[in-house]
Amino acid sequence: MEDGHDAVGVGSQGRRAHARAPGCRHHHHREVQELRAHTRVEPGARRQQRGLLPGERRPGRQRDLLERSRDAGARRRRASRRPVALDRGRFRLRAVSLAGRGREARRSVERGASGGERQPRRALAQRRQGRRVRAGKPGLGGEGEGQQVRHAPALRPQCRGVHRPAGARVPGGVPQHQDPGVAVSVRARLSTLMFLQFFIWGAWYTTVGNYMSAHGMAKLAYLPYTVNPIAAIVAPFFLGLIADRFFATEKVLGVLHLVGGAIMVLVPGATGASGLFVLLLLLYNLCYMPTLGLANSLAFHHIEDQERQFPLIRVFGTIGWIVAGLFIGFVLSRFTGGLLPDTTPLPLYTTGTASLLLGLYSFSLPHTPPPAAGRRVSVQSIIGVDALKELGSPPFYVFIICSFLICIPLAVYYTYAPIFAKVAVYDLQTTNVVTGALPNPSSLMTLGQMSEMLFMLAMPLMFARLGVKRMLLVGMGAWALRYALFALAAPASLFWLIVLGILLHGVCYDFFFVTGQIYVDKKSTPAVRGQAQGFLVLVTYGVGMLIGAWVSGQVYNRFLGAAAGLTRQQWLSFWLLPAAFAAIVLVLFAALFRPDAAPAREPVAAD
Repeated sequence: MEDGHDAVGVGSQGRRAHARAPGCRHHHHREVQELRAHTRVEPGARRQQRGLLPGERRPGRQRDLLERSRDAGARRRRASRRPVALDRGRFRLRAVSLAGRGREARRSVERGASGGERQPRRALAQRRQGRRVRAGKPGLGGEGEGQQVRHAPALRPQCRGVHRPAGARVPGGVPQHQDPGVAVSVRARLSTLMFLQFFIWGAWYTTVGNYMSAHGMAKLAYLPYTVNPIAAIVAPFFLGLIADRFFATEKVLGVLHLVGGAIMVLVPGATGASGLFVLLLLLYNLCYMPTLGLANSLAFHHIEDQERQFPLIRVFGTIGWIVAGLFIGFVLSRFTGGLLPDTTPLPLYTTGTASLLLGLYSFSLPHTPPPAAGRRVSVQSIIGVDALKELGSPPFYVFIICSFLICIPLAVYYTYAPIFAKVAVYDLQTTNVVTGALPNPSSLMTLGQMSEMLFMLAMPLMFARLGVKRMLLVGMGAWALRYALFALAAPASLFWLIVLGILLHGVCYDFFFVTGQIYVDKKSTPAVRGQAQGFLVLVTYGVGMLIGAWVSGQVYNRFLGAAAGLTRQQWLSFWLLPAAFAAIVLVLFAALFRPDAAPAREPVAAD
């Protein structure tokens, strides 16, 4: 504020709005005219000191009206016995008597200037009789103070900790903000967390199928993709009942990654025993899958603007997945003796080592207390039954059912697309620019994550133009088109159709999964928002992917029979099945889904 008038909402001319209306008289009309009539011009020496505060005038001069008005103001406050709060810098909040006011002013406070700025305003407001009283402009007396009351804006809830959202630390205080240097440091550490989190997943998830096929376990290659959804179903119970209530997030994250890394290092040693091999992968996934939710909650706790900052942090997870595939293709291939690194245990050892590294790194992350400490948690809230009751409507039920159904053919891609790429591209020693740059199936599959990053940037524009239903339709249609491209490419091993099908991953994932998360977020209230998102993950990544992985494994084994691998014609028939299934889900969703109209926002009353 430049002067005391602005602090209370008075214009630069010192008059109130009703005083400027035509035909209206100022409520100090007589006094103002009298003061103007007796105002005199002073000599230059005194005129130069007229605007100075008492402490700035040369000694020996008579006390100015500013100092005398301060004493008068103190007497006036003692007479009124009005409680005055201590100054807090430039602004202060002072309690206002509510006698005679309506219910609307019960939470009102008066904004005043600091002590140094309050003196000139009260000097001008002082009305005195006599010929030697100076007044530069009419001010406000005690009568006008009652009309200078404004409602205090609602302050954000307080949070504890160094890295907390901006808001007032004390009631009535000015909102506090993070130090920019600290905020950048925290975001860099969270980005490193996301990078390692998805580097670990990408290092084994796209290679374990080829590894099992190369070591006599081709018929069991689908099982690792069933233990992952099982762990996704168990993870919410672990998070809701234990991790979110009793332990700091960074400590739980570190312990789970250390235990999971130790288990993954043991997995290659169980290659000859398929049952033990799959069991160890199940134990590893039971440790890993809860860390996805823990990493997200830790990141949300330490950033101010989740909608703008979290995508910039989460994108490093996609980069980590891409780097994992490139690391296997370019670094590990130098230690395989000419073999495809996907068929060696090196990716599994890489996963275990990275898990141990992330486990140690997690203990250095900012402290994050358990978010649900002291709260009662029920099984219904964990699995999202309460959210389903609140969000229950025909469009939401259609969305949930179709999301579940589309995840059944979706699981086929993660399980068998790397195997198909190996057979149709690298076993035939296809040579071109792409295979020269991406020399193994795991690196070729990273093209999908690269397109995911590009389409993520285009999502805001596409979402504004297409809306929820059309975005979901495009995502579902992309899944059907992808499998159709794989089927067309299979008989002649058409490389570019295979690459195009992989590049569709950005549309398949972003337009369906991300749009679905946005749709659920917009429909849910803050009370059940977390439960609603957890229920969506349980239905899609959990139950849907589990059924899809198991069904696709049974279909693949039926085509495989006693052979070592599928022929090109068998691959054609195999890919047509998920393409047809996805097309049916697309038609059902287009016919049945009618999105609810966006609820109108309640008008906010101006203070």
